Amino acid sequence: MSDDGWPRGQDGDDDSSGEDTPEITNIKRRIHQALRSIDSKGDFACFRSLNGILDPNLHIHGLDRVVKLPLCPDDTNAIIDVCHRSPFGKGEETLVDTSVRKCWELNTTEFDIKAPGWANYMKKIVADVGKGLGVADKVSSIRADPYKLLIYEKDAFFLSHQDSPKADGMFATLVVCLPTKHEGGEIFLNHQGKSMQFKTSTTSIAGFSYAAWYSDVFHEIKPITTGHRLVLTYNLILEGTDNVPSAPSSESKALRNVLKFWKPRAEDDGPYLLLYKLSHMYTNSSLSFQSMKGSDRPRMAELQAACEELGFNLYLGNVEREVTGSCDDYTNSQGYYEIQDTIDDSTMMKQVIDSQGNPVCGQIPVRNSEYIQMNVLRGIPTDEDFSGYTGNEGTSVCHFYRNTAVVIVPKRLDVYFRFRGINGSNQEELAAWLNRLLPLIRDSEDTESREEFNRLVELVLEHNEAYEKYHAISRPGWRVSSTFRYKFCDTVLSIIAQGLHTIGNNELFEKTIKLHGAFVSPEVYPCIAENLVGQEYAIVKKA
Repeated sequence: MSDDGWPRGQDGDDDSSGEDTPEITNIKRRIHQALRSIDSKGDFACFRSLNGILDPNLHIHGLDRVVKLPLCPDDTNAIIDVCHRSPFGKGEETLVDTSVRKCWELNTTEFDIKAPGWANYMKKIVADVGKGLGVADKVSSIRADPYKLLIYEKDAFFLSHQDSPKADGMFATLVVCLPTKHEGGEIFLNHQGKSMQFKTSTTSIAGFSYAAWYSDVFHEIKPITTGHRLVLTYNLILEGTDNVPSAPSSESKALRNVLKFWKPRAEDDGPYLLLYKLSHMYTNSSLSFQSMKGSDRPRMAELQAACEELGFNLYLGNVEREVTGSCDDYTNSQGYYEIQDTIDDSTMMKQVIDSQGNPVCGQIPVRNSEYIQMNVLRGIPTDEDFSGYTGNEGTSVCHFYRNTAVVIVPKRLDVYFRFRGINGSNQEELAAWLNRLLPLIRDSEDTESREEFNRLVELVLEHNEAYEKYHAISRPGWRVSSTFRYKFCDTVLSIIAQGLHTIGNNELFEKTIKLHGAFVSPEVYPCIAENLVGQEYAIVKKA
């Protein structure tokens, strides 16, 4: 049982756990500080004007000369004559439509860069881009693959779009703007509510510039108003990043130290799990460990590495707190209906997945006090549902508070978290869970499966015993806690009895048989018969 009287895998209807002890507060603070100090060092896009870049000595196939920069009118027209219209992707199709994209292009097989020092310049640019995009530690693994030569004439543009991956490992696009006088053609970029604008025209008379952005960033090329813009495009490929691990940073050491400190205490006086609210909110369809955004990405990567090393499991889920209560029939200064008296307050983690992306059974109740951060799921609600007057009753409103959180739990205590998702309406999931363990616990050396089975047995039997005691003393009119609205059925108890017989726990086997109601599964009969040899059970004697 937990300290507040609830079975350890279950929770009460309210957040009645009280204030954290100083030690728990210290654990939360240290984890929060360690994760907060791990931040994305870059942005979703970057831009820079370049000085001292040599002429790439462009050789266009079909022309009998090397193109000099800045472009002269004759070379501009000659290049356009050998170009073809730039296509764009729409679903699985590749289309040419000048109402969406108006631009000329050459493939890498149709031009060459003759300058011998160009490759070294590109290495410097890639290193600079690595810093700008926050992947400076992976620069040695970034490869810039030439992709296209593009020329934008007057009125050329490209509507807002995302770049489709052109190769395995592609994570970003790099555009190098070559010296050619133009006006307009600004690059507008948008990502997760943040916008950037890059202007290549400022240095276009005789200078170079580059722009780079992550592949999933929406970007738009505004129309060229005068002149021409000539650019080289590259696909940035990230390869072999896991071959050479980097030394642990001070932040990762701090995270590992506090997890080591917490782990042995989690089983003693808790907390046996903690929730960490992510910086971004993820939809159910985008919820995965691989789709982390911004600062969530490096923090989750560091957390996964530390937890894998130290024996913790991680889960992702969307959390929703639902608070219902009476209210006035007008909104407050912040635009929502303020609850006067709370009628119901519950917090559930929904759409829960493990690190492999597998769904975890049921919706799982969580407590606000289990969050590492303070004042989570409070303040201005994410959404609200105002009911107005209903008959003789006053007005009421339901406030919803939502975020995405990661659950951190020691592997040995993982069963307690998953058991929270089991209730009276989904006991078949518990039965399936137990049935998966039955063949595994036959192996006496599979201590991990046996420990998981024993913890499940402990939780089920504790729950049913608490249910019986509660209903033995309950009185009409009492508000029945959700924990005691059901007990685990005979089907579940029969599976447990088979497992207890397998591992030779005769005491709990007898206890489980006693807790059965009217039904004992036929699969249990041989177990009872075998246990009768040399033993006399009180339940059989009574029968």
